[in-house]
Amino acid sequence: MQYTVRHREGDAAWAAIANELKAAPIEFHPAGRRLADVAADLKRRHRISLADAFAAALAKPRKTELVTGDPELKPLEQEIKINWLTLFKSMEGLFLSICPPASSLPTWNV
Repeated sequence: MQYTVRHREGDAAWAAIANELKAAPIEFHPAGRRLADVAADLKRRHRISLADAFAAALAKPRKTELVTGDPELKPLEQEIKINWLTLFKSMEGLFLSICPPASSLPTWNV
């Protein structure tokens, strides 16, 4: 998500969003061998980025929801629950919205 926001909207936009994310219930996990093996398998089968593979590998065995705005993860909806995050811009600024899972790809309204 950081890459997408910084690439499309710039560093200032990311700084504003990053500030809001500090309050979100986000956990950081070390990458051990078991996690790396699951990520490698997901990457091989779904042709996704390594970062996306690790995010999915964390969610899959825990049967938890993966919150993302990356359409590259669309094929994994059969294996893990995905809650699509949408980035949108309004007159007041840049916002994130968590949408209920949908059958269509998420859209970026920027």
